[in-house]
This record gives sequence, structure tokens and C-alpha cells, in this order.
Amino acid sequence: MSWLETIRTSLDAIRTHRLRSGLTMLGILIGIAAVILTVGLGEGAQQQVASAINSLGTNLLVISPGSSTTGGVRGGLGTSSTLTVNDANSLASHTVAPDIAAVAPSTSRNTALAVGATNWTTSVVGTTPDWASVRARRLISA
Repeated sequence: MSWLETIRTSLDAIRTHRLRSGLTMLGILIGIAAVILTVGLGEGAQQQVASAINSLGTNLLVISPGSSTTGGVRGGLGTSSTLTVNDANSLASHTVAPDIAAVAPSTSRNTALAVGATNWTTSVVGTTPDWASVRARRLISA
């Protein structure tokens, strides 16, 4: 059997079974499109996650106090008050820790706010001016 005869036989089979051939081609096209879309979505998600991680700062180290135990009940992470402002000042000192570029201590509390007859509970965070540079944030106004 020659190549010419093989091609002629295959073209005859395609012509006689048009619906089957069309559905086969449609399946192949849908499969290729699905693979391309899946790979594209995966790449896009990977870039978005990498961008989010880089926006946090690639050389950022967050130090949190441990948990406290009161009456046999263990509190969550950060319930202990073992870290102080003096600890942050020591880390910010270039003589004590010359490799640390900036330190931004912060504290947060849940508190109730009231204005007139309206009140609500919110979280209030206190920090230093270095927080924006340490967290790679910019202040903008609307």
C-alpha cells in the first residue's frame, strides 16, 4: 500500500462518515481549548499570588508574642504581653542589630465607638510612622 493510496482511503472515510469526522474534530478543538485555558488560568493565578506575596515585602519578619494561659484556659496567639516598646527600640538600634533596616511595632484592640445615638465595635491599630515603609504601603488621598 502506497502513501497515495493511504491518503485516498482516509479521505474517502472522512467523506462517507462526515458527522463522525466533524464530531471528532470538534472534540479535538474543545480539548485543545480546555488545555490552553487551564494553563492560562494557572499561570495567571500563580502571578497573582506571587504579586501578593511580593507586596508584603520579601524581607519582612513579623514577631508576635506567644499565648497566655489564664485559669487553665489557653489564649490565642498574641494574647501574651511579653513584647514591649523597649524590645522594638532595641531591634531598631543599629548598634544592637545593624542588619535590621526598620522596625514598626504595633498593637491592636477591639473597642466600642459611639457617635450620637450610633455605636459599633471596631478594631483600632496603633503603630509608628515606619509602618508604611516596613509594610511597603503608600498613603493616597481620594
